[in-house]
Amino acid sequence: LLALLLAGMGLLKEALFNPYTGSLQPAFSEALAMPLVRQGLLHSFLLAMAASLATLLLALLLRPFPGAFRALRGLFDLYYLLPGTLLGLGLILLLAPTPLYATVWILLLAYLLNFASLAFRALEAGARVEAQVAAARVHGLSPFRAWLRVGFPLLRPQALGGFLVIFPLALSEITLSALLYAPGAETIGVAVLGALNGGLYREAATIGLLLALVSALPLLARRGPW
Repeated sequence: LLALLLAGMGLLKEALFNPYTGSLQPAFSEALAMPLVRQGLLHSFLLAMAASLATLLLALLLRPFPGAFRALRGLFDLYYLLPGTLLGLGLILLLAPTPLYATVWILLLAYLLNFASLAFRALEAGARVEAQVAAARVHGLSPFRAWLRVGFPLLRPQALGGFLVIFPLALSEITLSALLYAPGAETIGVAVLGALNGGLYREAATIGLLLALVSALPLLARRGPW
């Protein structure tokens, strides 16, 4: 907690105050005026949205099949525990001879492998809906219709919770992005590194502050009717 507090204070100081005069002078306009930042925000948003929805959809489709669900969850757990550097290097070595290399698709694949475990865990931790699905089948519904009408709707809160966890993490991901981004498809993490390398510390701190706020939104969001 202390480390988070110190990091937050450092970001606020650098992003909001002029380092020479000490006066309040936010750097939001300067940061957002950088083409790489705007481009990175768009690419990161699209990648995070695609990774979040795709992993949750896969987890939902496999939820009616406990054996396959647990097997894939165990596999994705390994990818999640694997350091991002090793995962990125592994994908580079594996896909370098293929058309996927140096494209946005290899980065999306890395996001899917890295964050799928969170989607599976979110749905596994949800309500045990098998009893309700079985009751629906007793009343004459086929397995498919029982899950469609009863099982999947009951899992909606867990799916939403999974999305609110995966999306901010994917949006602010840096390690995989730095290793796998394609020219012209830079992410916001790459933009932060570029600003730091260029000595634009206030702009980099501003971007970091924005990402921290986005990551905190799920914690600040009020509970809805789900």
